[in-house]
Amino acid sequence: MRLNQNEAYYILTNLDEFVASFEKGTEKKVTPGAMRIIQEILTEASFPEKTRSKFLH
Repeated sequence: MRLNQNEAYYILTNLDEFVASFEKGTEKKVTPGAMRIIQEILTEASFPEKTRSKFLH
């Protein structure tokens, strides 16, 4: 799934709600390591001019 900058920022600022919804719907837990990766990706997508990661798709 591709997100634009505004969508990524919205999810980043509401990440706890998104994760809680995912965990409830799938009955699976998001690990702390996965949370860090998700936060990093969403931060890079939200603020691309400050991160310029070559790994962001």
